[in-house]
Order: sequence, then C-alpha cells, then structure tokens
Amino acid sequence: MANSTPLETAHAYFSPWNAYDVDAIVALFGDCGTFWDNQMPSPRPMRDLAPGFHSLLASTNNLVFEVVESFAAEDGRVVVEWIMRGEKADGTPSAIPGIDVFGIKSEAIKAVRAYMNPSALS
Repeated sequence: MANSTPLETAHAYFSPWNAYDVDAIVALFGDCGTFWDNQMPSPRPMRDLAPGFHSLLASTNNLVFEVVESFAAEDGRVVVEWIMRGEKADGTPSAIPGIDVFGIKSEAIKAVRAYMNPSALS
C-alpha cells in the first residue's frame, strides 16, 4: 500500500479478514509484526498465528468485520472500533463488538492489540 497513512493501513487490515484471506492479513504485518488479544497471555508474531486463523475462518459462517469508528494519533497508533458479525455454530446470528489498537510504521502493522468480550463467542 504505497504511501498509505496509518489510518488507511489499519482499515486495510479488515478487507482480507472479510475476504477470508489469511495470507494477505499476515502480509500486512511484514516479518516482525505481532498480534495479541485479551484472551492470549502475550503477543505473538502474526505469521505464527496464521494456522489458527485459517482454522477459525474455515469454521466460521459469514464472518464480516464492520468498522464503526476510528482515529489515528500522530505517532502511528490507530484505534478502530468494530463489530464482528457472523453466525454461531447453531446458525444463530452473532454480533461481537471490539476494539483494535494498532501500532503502524512505514506502512506496516507492527502490532495489533484486540479487545473483545470472550463470552460473546459462545
């Protein structure tokens, strides 16, 4: 994404999720970008999490992230409020709100910290 702002890079993160394209998600992180959510003990390299995200997307029906609101700080941090919509295993619709905090430098995602209610997943 040549000449992208941090906000544009953060928004671009959601397109491959909606397209079920884990390889494109991982590519946004470069070689050393990390991911952490509030259910994980510590951040991990995004490339190491790719197999788990492949499994998640393979077992999810109609998963779509909808960006609700976002803002960028001058230092490359971006906060995005989102709703993850999809269907639970029994076919009932789900809508899980969350927030991602991005660290972005040189058009690459260096870190994502994701916060959501884990009980909403069940």
